[in-house]
Amino acid sequence: MKKLNLFFALFCFATFQILILSCIPDSKKEVSSDESGKSEKVTEPVTPERIVLSLEDNDWMDKINITANGLNTYSNLNININNNTSNIIEMNLKSGLYFVNPSASEQNLITIENIENITIQPNSSFSKSITSACTNSSKGVPGGSVGWSKDIAPKDLDKGIAFYNENEELIFSYLKKSNPNRFRSEEDRQAFLQVVIWSYLDNDYDNMISFLTNEVYNGNSNNAKSFLDEVYDAAQEIARLIREIDKEALIAWVKEKSKELVNKTRDRFRLN
Repeated sequence: MKKLNLFFALFCFATFQILILSCIPDSKKEVSSDESGKSEKVTEPVTPERIVLSLEDNDWMDKINITANGLNTYSNLNININNNTSNIIEMNLKSGLYFVNPSASEQNLITIENIENITIQPNSSFSKSITSACTNSSKGVPGGSVGWSKDIAPKDLDKGIAFYNENEELIFSYLKKSNPNRFRSEEDRQAFLQVVIWSYLDNDYDNMISFLTNEVYNGNSNNAKSFLDEVYDAAQEIARLIREIDKEALIAWVKEKSKELVNKTRDRFRLN
């Protein structure tokens, strides 16, 4: 009887051990992800595709939004680009982006510099302050309004600015000789380009004087007039040439004006 009881005890112990071991998961088996017993599959992360965009193409509008914010000046504008895709967007921004001010009494602005090598991550945004110029000297300086909309530049001004930037060194090779004191710094270059843009868009001379007096020369109309009169004729000529986008005509103009400058200098020495 004792042997039978011992045998029965050993049998129960062995059965209990088997039950315990059967409850321990095998580390080599896949872990079930649901009650059906199907194994869970690990999903590899998807690498975002890189897309190179150009604003000269028509397919950018469904991928990005471009707006701007005022910075209480006419010479700078904050650009905002939202990437609406799950892809990485790479792009360059050329000069000549024209933005309409939400305030009708304030100036619209156009960018005059390039921004290169912009990378925007999926569903992210890019923001940067960029150099600009005003297009209507009769209106007030922009405030800090947000949500400026991008629009088509008037009279193909974007193309004119691009042509100007491509040939700026050629233009200034003459201007620096004609008036070394006026064309020395980057600020001088920007001021001249501003007058060129006003001239390109046929802004009124008196409006230019008024704007320069109030916004640049702290109410000193004599200084404003002195500056404008020094650069006005050249700005008018350059505006005409960049409107035509004629490189040969621009080169001919620079050569002619440089020759006139040499002759004036020679005549001055003869008189002395």
